[in-house]
Amino acid sequence: MHEPTTRPRATATLTRAPRLAAAPLAIALIVGLLAPAPFAAAEAGAGSPAASAAAALEPPAPGQAPGRLIVTAPDEDGLAPATAAPAHAALGAVPDVVEEALADLDAAEAGLRAASAPPEVAFEERATAGRAWASVTVGDGSETSPAAAAAVDAAASALAAEGLVVERDSVLTADRRPDDPRYDTTRGQLFGAEAVWARGTGEGTTVAILDTGVDETADLPAERILEGYDAITEATGPVPDGDPGLHGTYSAEVAAGTGDNGVAGAGGCWDCDVLPVRVFPEGGGPADGSRVADGIDHAVEAGADVINLSLGGPWIDTLLLDAIEAAAEAGVIIVASAGNEGVDAERWPAAHPDVVGVAGLESAETLFVESNYGDWVDVGAPWCSPVGDDAGIYCGTSAAAPVVAGLTASLISASGVAGPPVIDAVRDGAAPIGEPIGGRLDVAAALDLLDDTALEDDDDEEHGEGEEGDPGEGPGSSFGDVPEHSAHAEAIDRLASRGIITGFDDGTFRPFQHVSRAETASLLDRAFDVEAGEAPTAFDDVPSSSGHAEAIDRLASAEVIGGFADGSFRPFEPVTRAEAASLLDRVLGRALDLPEVTGNAFDDVPESSAHAEAINRMAATGVITGFSDGAFQPFEPVSRAEIASLLDRGLGLVP
Repeated sequence: MHEPTTRPRATATLTRAPRLAAAPLAIALIVGLLAPAPFAAAEAGAGSPAASAAAALEPPAPGQAPGRLIVTAPDEDGLAPATAAPAHAALGAVPDVVEEALADLDAAEAGLRAASAPPEVAFEERATAGRAWASVTVGDGSETSPAAAAAVDAAASALAAEGLVVERDSVLTADRRPDDPRYDTTRGQLFGAEAVWARGTGEGTTVAILDTGVDETADLPAERILEGYDAITEATGPVPDGDPGLHGTYSAEVAAGTGDNGVAGAGGCWDCDVLPVRVFPEGGGPADGSRVADGIDHAVEAGADVINLSLGGPWIDTLLLDAIEAAAEAGVIIVASAGNEGVDAERWPAAHPDVVGVAGLESAETLFVESNYGDWVDVGAPWCSPVGDDAGIYCGTSAAAPVVAGLTASLISASGVAGPPVIDAVRDGAAPIGEPIGGRLDVAAALDLLDDTALEDDDDEEHGEGEEGDPGEGPGSSFGDVPEHSAHAEAIDRLASRGIITGFDDGTFRPFQHVSRAETASLLDRAFDVEAGEAPTAFDDVPSSSGHAEAIDRLASAEVIGGFADGSFRPFEPVTRAEAASLLDRVLGRALDLPEVTGNAFDDVPESSAHAEAINRMAATGVITGFSDGAFQPFEPVSRAEIASLLDRGLGLVP
C-alpha cells in the first residue's frame, strides 16, 4: 500500500509536543440557547481550502478537519532558517490572537445552542519542508458542535486579519487493511477492496449463497447466517452443507468471511448477512435449473441484495430466465461463475446480460488456464482464495464468483446505491488486462463511478426538484426495489399509504440512497405537521421555487432545524444517524413529555457529544436502535429505508 502524497502543510497527524503553549489551553465559551444545532458542520460542501486575510474561512469540505487550522505566514516557501525568523515570530503570536478572539466571541450574535462542555484549544509550532507553520486544534480536531465551529470561525477570522494564511488541515484515512494471517493471498489490494472497506463492509446487506448449504465456521459465525431455504425439499430453516467438500460453505466464506478478526483471510463483505439456499442435492450431483430458479425466487422474496451462483452450464431454460429477469427487476444483483473448461463458449447463467459473469485469474494480468473466457464474461477475480483456519484453499471460478458477490455487497453499503447501477459500475470500473474478458475487478473504481453518479443525481434534483414522484401503483403499494421481507418494508408501505413518503418516477424507492437534509425536512414536516414559529427563516441556498422550501422554513422557524453560520442550509448534504436522532427528539419533544435519561446507551457516543442526550432518549423510547456490537455509528449517513423506519416508530409514540 503506497503512502499518500500531500502538500507539506497538510499533515495527517501532529506528534510533537506543543512548542507555543505549555499545555492545551481550555477556552470557556458562553453560548446562548437560541437555536438548534445544525445537521453537521463537518459534512459541509466544498469550498476554497484556504481563507484570505479579507475572507472568512470556508465551511469544511470532505477530507478537511473541521476543528484544526493550519496557519502560515505568506510567501515563506523555501526560506532559509535565517530569513524564516520573522515568519516564526509572527506565528508565535497565534495563541494570543486566538485567545483574544475567543474571549470576544459574542455567543448571542452567533446564535448557537449551548454546548455540553467548552472545547479545549491547543497550539503547536513546527517547520516542514522549509515552511514554518502553526496549528490551532479545537477539541480533537474533528468536533462538529456549534461551540467548536464558532471557536474555529472566530480564530480563523482573527488570524486572517493579522495577515496570516489560514486553512483547515486535511484528513487522510488509510484504506482498511485487515489483520487476517492469509489476507495477502486474497489480493484484496489488487481489486480495490481496501478503499471500499474503509467506507462499508456490507452493513445492512444480505448475500444469498445458492449452493450446497452453509455451515458455521470460525470466519462465519452463526449470528450472521440467516434462516435458509432448501429448494430440493421446499423447507425453510437451517441449511447445513450437504457436500463433503463444503462447496457452499467455502463459497460463503469467500463472499462473507469476517475480516480483521485474525482468522484465515477476509471475505468480500464482513458485516453482511448470509442467506443459505440449497439447490444441489445432498451428497452431490448436478442442480436442476428449476431448483435454481426456485432458489433465486426465494432469495429475492427474503430480501437478498446479492445472489451468488457458483454454478452454470451450456444451456438455460425459460424458468431460470424468468427468475433472473424478475430478480433484476427487483434490483437484486446476481453474480455467477464462468466455468472451468478453459473455453470461450458461453456458459449460463453467467452469460446472461443481467448477471455479472466472473472468470478466474491466476495473476493481476493473466487468466487461469482452466477458466472460461469471452466477451460475455464481465470481470475476473482470484481463481483461489483461502478458507477455513487450517490453510485450506478453495479454487475455481466457483471461488472467483463469491469474491465479486461479497465485494459487491460492501460496495452497496459503501455507496448507498443498489441494483442495476452497481452492476454497471462493476463492469465499467473493471481494469483492462489484455485478456478476452471485460477486465479485472476493481471495486475502488466502481465506487468512484457510483459517487460520480450520486453527484449527478444531486444536481438533477437541485435543478429539477423531481426527486420524488408517484410510486406507480399509488400510495401504499410495494416498491419494486423494496423486498417484501425487508426489515423496513412495513414502515415504508405504512408511510406511503399515508402520503408521508413517495417513490420515484420509475416506480422505485431506492432504499439504500442517502436521505438529504432537504428531504428530511419535508418528511418530518409531513409526518408530524410541524407548526411554524413566529420568525420564519430563509436560507441563501434554498430557492423559494424548491419543493422543500416551505418545510425547511417552517421547521427552522420552529427551531427544529438550523442552518450554518454562513447563512446556508446545504439542502443536498446527507443526514447522519446522530443528526436524525436529534431531529426526532426535537419534533417528538413538541408533542410528548419525553423522559430524562442518564448514562450512555452506546459505546461510541461520548457524553460530550451534542447529540448524546437525544440519542440516549430516542434509544430509551425505542425509536432508534444500535448494532450488535453495542455501537450506534453516529456519523454514518441515514438511508431512505432507515429514515422511514425511524419516522414510523416515532409516529407510533404520538397519540
